[in-house]
Amino acid sequence: MKLAVSGKGGVGKTTFAALLIKALSEQGMRILAIDADPDANLATALGIYDAQSIVPIADMKDLIKERTGAEVGSIGTFFKLNPKVDDLPEKCSVKIDNIKFMRLGGVKKGGGGCICPASTMLKALVHHVLLARDEVVVMDMEAGIEHLARGTAAAMDRLIVVVEPGRRSIETAQNIKRLAREIGLEKVYLVGNKIRGNEDQTFLQEHATGFNWLGFLPYDDDIIKADLQGKSPYDLDTRAKEIVRKMVHTFIEDDAFRQHIHSHEHTHSHSHEHVHGDAAHAHGHTHIHVHDHGHFDFLQSPDHGKNHTHENTHGSDHGPHDHEHKTPDNGHDK
Repeated sequence: MKLAVSGKGGVGKTTFAALLIKALSEQGMRILAIDADPDANLATALGIYDAQSIVPIADMKDLIKERTGAEVGSIGTFFKLNPKVDDLPEKCSVKIDNIKFMRLGGVKKGGGGCICPASTMLKALVHHVLLARDEVVVMDMEAGIEHLARGTAAAMDRLIVVVEPGRRSIETAQNIKRLAREIGLEKVYLVGNKIRGNEDQTFLQEHATGFNWLGFLPYDDDIIKADLQGKSPYDLDTRAKEIVRKMVHTFIEDDAFRQHIHSHEHTHSHSHEHVHGDAAHAHGHTHIHVHDHGHFDFLQSPDHGKNHTHENTHGSDHGPHDHEHKTPDNGHDK
């Protein structure tokens, strides 16, 4: 399961991301939590001790030079576009409960963008964790989605945009959706936060159109106090915590029953004998059946498609002759 959380500054994006990560961890899942927002405070929201001492990967100049072959900030030099990053989630993370936490940091841009050793390594790392890691990945992102690229967009199960009652928040959500579509990411969902009543929820539903809604979290002074005190909002018994827990159960169910492909192979062999005149001929037959099953969410359809391929190998102790062999009907399409 790969999830990204985005939204305008101040809407409670990181608070929601922390609640989501802790709720997933509570289910016994292994989580790789990535703070991809340069204004980083996800570690504090997760309750990680001495969070500010965690060095962002973008600031690890020696590591970037080692992996890319170029100094951070260098101009006009050659560097590797595919640096080694597969060991970084273990090497550069802080662990709490079932959560491994990484801070990416930001890359200072100049001119029309940055194609530099630091940004190249960060994008390679994001590509790796989204496509090659088997744990749950949750990314807390800034209002943009610059760490995502067309090659990794297909791996995202959900891009969740947090909004609060207000037109600027909705405009930011629309911009994020537009950027997501440009890289082929269509799975964009909204979470309403800081909802003070039915009027706030109705305002968001009427003005933030064209989105799928995951839910609405109420305005809560206790969560704001926890943030001011540097505590994790998950340590409090709040309505928001329970709502996010229910979202997580929905995610888990969707992840378990959504369309997936699996393959299996089995073999069976048998022998039989043909008698031609006075000569007896023994034949050995081995049948290899490879099955690809496409399963669909049974809440939508109880059927599932089946594609079967069969490979038969035959061995005999004589030269060619005419005979018929029919594989018994085993219920598979041939």
